Amino acid sequence: MKATSREKFYTTLLLCVIVIGVLILPPTVSPLVSSSVLIRSSGTIARIENATSGSVEDVQVAIDWVTAAGGGTVYIPEGTFTFDASGDRRVYIDVPSGGIEIVGAGIDQTVLQMPVDDLAPNSVMFNADGLSGGKIRITGITFKGRPNRETSPTGDTAIQLESCTDFRVDHCSFYDMGSVGVAVYDAENTYGTEGGEIEKVSQGVVDHCSFYGIYKPATLAAGRGFGYGVVVNRAWHYLWTVPNLYPEDPWTMFGKYYKNTYIEDCYFTGCRHAVTGNWAGAYVLRYSVLEDDPIHAVITTGHPVRSLVLGMLTCEIYGNTIRNTGKYAAAFMGSLVESGSALIYNNRIENLGAQAPFTIGTAEVVNPEFYPLGNTKETYIWNNELIDTPSIVAINSNAGGTPVEGTEFFTDLTGAYTTSQIQSMVDAKGYEPYQYPHPLTLEEFP
Repeated sequence: MKATSREKFYTTLLLCVIVIGVLILPPTVSPLVSSSVLIRSSGTIARIENATSGSVEDVQVAIDWVTAAGGGTVYIPEGTFTFDASGDRRVYIDVPSGGIEIVGAGIDQTVLQMPVDDLAPNSVMFNADGLSGGKIRITGITFKGRPNRETSPTGDTAIQLESCTDFRVDHCSFYDMGSVGVAVYDAENTYGTEGGEIEKVSQGVVDHCSFYGIYKPATLAAGRGFGYGVVVNRAWHYLWTVPNLYPEDPWTMFGKYYKNTYIEDCYFTGCRHAVTGNWAGAYVLRYSVLEDDPIHAVITTGHPVRSLVLGMLTCEIYGNTIRNTGKYAAAFMGSLVESGSALIYNNRIENLGAQAPFTIGTAEVVNPEFYPLGNTKETYIWNNELIDTPSIVAINSNAGGTPVEGTEFFTDLTGAYTTSQIQSMVDAKGYEPYQYPHPLTLEEFP
């Protein structure tokens, strides 16, 4: 069949775009990557790099090429690759303004694993700097920390996101990291930002990811690990001290996509804390399964004010299944809120034995810089299904005082309030859960 004039025109146009794309590339072409140009249905042009392997060097070269082109996609091939480069940040991602997408062949297809080296320093496998404002997506990769789960004193972090606006980490799995699966930070962790620039606080979504055995006893004992599936550190102390920057009213955060991290449709097992908020961290955990945390664990936390720690800002926890199947010797506790404000509702909680499904606390120290701003404010707990779990809320009395029901927290488990009364309180604030699925999970990458 002969091509029509219209088909010939678009074929010529595509060839021209490819040639132009090659001509604007950096002058030296690396043998480690193969390059191509993609015209999307939206009319935008994307740069594509195929890393030769999943080694640190090959992945870094591919990322650097996409970054130099102003954005695009890096494909990491199928296979199991040892991340054996030295340094505490093994792959550095300077997110370009056009955005970058890092795509593996799929969970258990592209596997990046740390070497068997228990004496090496803590490492971050992928460290992303998003100060340029571009979007970042990481998908289809299995990350593995040091394999000696019981004996390794080294805690690794798979993905660290710093000042990344509109990030998405999806369809990835994380094993034996020791420190953190996905860490969400702001720029002050690296840059020492002064003045509290709210636009530099990360926001995004972690979806359809699985976290296995993140907690490693030897790393915690050595002071080199945390055992968190996802940790959200919204900012350092400046957000509490700069006027009009820290939202003291939690209802300006609840139900909104405003510097929040959303964790949805995920699976957690064997984490010290599946999700935790610290340093004014704000997160939403929903429609996920959390099970079998090891001894001395709390399934989710909002950390309190400590001597050098700020504590959580807000969290919303709903639609999850939280359960203990007896894999570990001791049953774990449920959600712990010791700072900021929380909405915890519509969860199914199974077989916690004698452990409390919910705990409310206060600041552990009265630090004038962080307290009382960082103390427990408004926590609402209602309409949770408890199976083989006591219907109680435990109270932790710390230096910040004793949380008072009707002031700092409201629950339908003590008889003081009914489920409908608490629902009415929340409705009166105009609260509606943010749309699900998260819009970032539905968008075509730029």
